[in-house]
Amino acid sequence: LAAVRNPPPPVSRDLRGTMTISNITVHLNRSFYTSYALLILLKCGAEVEATGPISLLAHQPIRIRQLTFAEHVQFSNLPVDFNVVVEVYAMKLPTVKQADQSCATNIANKCRNLLNPASYRSDPQASEFARCGYIILNRDTVGANKFYLDEAEYPLEGIIEVYARCTTLPPAIEVDNRGFLTMYQTVSGMASWERYWAVLRRGMVYFWRYPDDESLEKVLSL
Repeated sequence: LAAVRNPPPPVSRDLRGTMTISNITVHLNRSFYTSYALLILLKCGAEVEATGPISLLAHQPIRIRQLTFAEHVQFSNLPVDFNVVVEVYAMKLPTVKQADQSCATNIANKCRNLLNPASYRSDPQASEFARCGYIILNRDTVGANKFYLDEAEYPLEGIIEVYARCTTLPPAIEVDNRGFLTMYQTVSGMASWERYWAVLRRGMVYFWRYPDDESLEKVLSL
């Protein structure tokens, strides 16, 4: 009853935030080849950011196990329930035939091919960047964290480390409100009542059948 008498303030559509992502480190497969270039794509809504590509050819004398992207990527004007998709892309580099063609030149040529129509490519079998893993970040994943990549593929081992910072929300919005909620609907012309366990979190209402399901099952789709 206290929650009903003093409901939390409505979440304003003007309430926006900022997330900054940096120091992305990917763990490489133990048996990887050095003839790869990797980059990171970060997506939030219609906005897409990318790091610069890093070639493993530059590390041929040393068998490295991790690769770090030092760029700072920032997304602004974010809603309360935003998600940022972090994708890792890898490209197999062909053997450089010309002695005077540097590694940087080779990567630049391949990136240029990705932007050109297929009909203009001199080599239709040229290597291209392919996604080899991704994670999703939100307000609950801020700080320095280590994640397992979804759909991880070679040459990655499957682990990624990310440091993320995000603007804080007003304290009233960060407080969860829980309780049973009975919903009315009409089924075949007959009145029907359904009771759900509801959680109001950051301006969003999540539903489960029972309180114990909150930590065990996925949110119901109503």
